[in-house]
Amino acid sequence: MHCITLQFRSWIIWFRSFLQRRENLNVYISLVLFFGSFLTAAYAATSDINVTAELSRNRVAAGDMVQLDVKVTGSQEADLPREITVDGLQIRLTGQSSQMQMINFSVSSSVVYSYIVIPLQSGTFTIPSIQVRAEGRYFKTTPLQLTVVGSGGTTPGVSSRTAPPSPSSIANFSSPSATRSQRSSSRGASPSITFGELVLPKKKLYAGEVVPVEIRFYFDIHYGVQIRGGLNFGGEGFLAERFGDPEQSQVERDGVPYHVLTFRTLISAVKPGSLDIAPASINLLVEMPETAPAGVDDDLFSLMLRRHRAAFMQQKEMTAKSNPLHIEVMPLPKEGRPADFSGAIGEFDLDAIVLPQKYALGDPVTLSLKLNGKGNFKALSAPQLTDTDGWRTYPPADHFEVTDSIGWRGVKTFETTMIAQKPMTTTPGSLFSYFDPNLSKYVTLTTKPLSVEVLAQTSSSASTKAATVATNMLVASSTPASLAVNTQVQNQPFDHFSTRSWKAPFQRLEFIVVSIALFFAALLFALYLGLRQYQKTGGSPQHQEELKLKALLNELQSEELDAIAFYNKAAEVAEILVKKGTLSESEGEEIFKRRDELHYGAREAFLYDKERKKILSKLKLN
Repeated sequence: MHCITLQFRSWIIWFRSFLQRRENLNVYISLVLFFGSFLTAAYAATSDINVTAELSRNRVAAGDMVQLDVKVTGSQEADLPREITVDGLQIRLTGQSSQMQMINFSVSSSVVYSYIVIPLQSGTFTIPSIQVRAEGRYFKTTPLQLTVVGSGGTTPGVSSRTAPPSPSSIANFSSPSATRSQRSSSRGASPSITFGELVLPKKKLYAGEVVPVEIRFYFDIHYGVQIRGGLNFGGEGFLAERFGDPEQSQVERDGVPYHVLTFRTLISAVKPGSLDIAPASINLLVEMPETAPAGVDDDLFSLMLRRHRAAFMQQKEMTAKSNPLHIEVMPLPKEGRPADFSGAIGEFDLDAIVLPQKYALGDPVTLSLKLNGKGNFKALSAPQLTDTDGWRTYPPADHFEVTDSIGWRGVKTFETTMIAQKPMTTTPGSLFSYFDPNLSKYVTLTTKPLSVEVLAQTSSSASTKAATVATNMLVASSTPASLAVNTQVQNQPFDHFSTRSWKAPFQRLEFIVVSIALFFAALLFALYLGLRQYQKTGGSPQHQEELKLKALLNELQSEELDAIAFYNKAAEVAEILVKKGTLSESEGEEIFKRRDELHYGAREAFLYDKERKKILSKLKLN
């Protein structure tokens, strides 16, 4: 202990001498400020999460669609419900896009989740708050109102979210087929500097079909061009996925070299009919040479321009735009539509695998269904299971592996957790229906049940019981012998010991008094410990159960509980109430089933206020 005290004092003396040096003190203060600011910035970056919801239009005619965007700022990943239930509206998640913004060296990221809202009837509707889980925390959006008028046509006060640029800011770019002589005769004009192209693989699509789109911008290599801002592309009637980083290349057209910037993404039409896609545009800052002053020879001016380029260049703001497109959107045919069709459009293959292939009764088994191909993967639902008798299945978890740069091709896997209710030798089968736009017909894929094997448990149980019985017999047979040996040893005489003046301890008065005192002291101590334990545990088992029930109900009142924690506690309450007979087994089984779905089903778990209040009311009233 003395050595430890000396060591501690030596540390204090060294630290004081370190702080007394000015340069060391400055270093110490700098380090403290640096780490303090770093931790503060890190905390602010993780805690500054904002969630907002916005409708593209709050008033729409019957038959038109509306886009609902949920923007999550401060996190790159979030969990949202795939569908939102509102009477008179159909709301379904269709895609997501990411955005990054830097202001004064402060970088903020956001993810926008897009829903399509389809009115089923006219009236005024309230879209409830949407629960969003990000970075392990839960957020809610504000409710929104949507008015659906009975007649079609244009609704007053309704406009597109993306306003087109004004005509004065758009340069009238020409085709690259202009000759070099034309360019030299109009050096101050813009038609030959840049142009754009909007390319789709086909001009007839089906509603909901996803197709790749390319937007190319060409820049004359002889001009200095700076890109200001991002790509402007969008409009009503179709959805576009997030654009990735553009590809850069060089091409030559009609003898003119161009820098090419290519953007790629996916688009999908939301409803049948004619669709006009507005030109894509991008803002530029172009270095333009000035014209020769009056009376100056063109050759002399060209020589001066080559030697003193910066003095004779001026920057001009321009807006480059591509060609517009007109496409026809066809509805999906109703003839031959399978009952399990859920909106998948493309070309797909279906494979199945089960793990483990040998299982013990009561253990979970995972059936993985993989959809491989190209199409609208973000809208794919899980294949439908067949022959599920004897299996308890839970909602599947899914993940998507992209095999191209835009998410058109890939593999989407659905993992379903199952528990056999009796010895089963085969898994359920599956079927998946989709619409092939190239064949213009519906296709149904199936997988056969896979073989599994149930592990036997009787032999191990018998061997364990046999070993236990053998051990008990061995102990029983050895006990009498040991007792006989001990008795024999105790009865052996000691010739060298005289018992003439010796008394046994229990015959002495002082021994009896001390023993009685110790007995009552031990009894009082035991009573004290028992009383403390009784107060700590809450008394009798019935009283403890009542206290536990009250505590669980209080904890269920907290809105901080997520869906899994809420149903875990609700299941404990239901077990107590079913045991007491104040809650029916069918009502309890409903809560137990929902709890198991959250544990074995998909990762997305949401708890709405309506659902929480329903469970609380059911448990409290009983």
